[in-house]
Amino acid sequence: MVRVNWHVVQHPRYAVKVNDLITIRDKGKLLIQDIQTTKKNRYRLQMERTR
Repeated sequence: MVRVNWHVVQHPRYAVKVNDLITIRDKGKLLIQDIQTTKKNRYRLQMERTR
């Protein structure tokens, strides 16, 4: 089960934004700090693991 900002997300195409909190059951929490686009139009996320 995955939650984004305390709401259950079931769609893999859900767009996350900066400062979103992602919670994965039995794995922990991640805070999205930065989203960048690479030269090949891929996404690079900078995340911080929170407790």
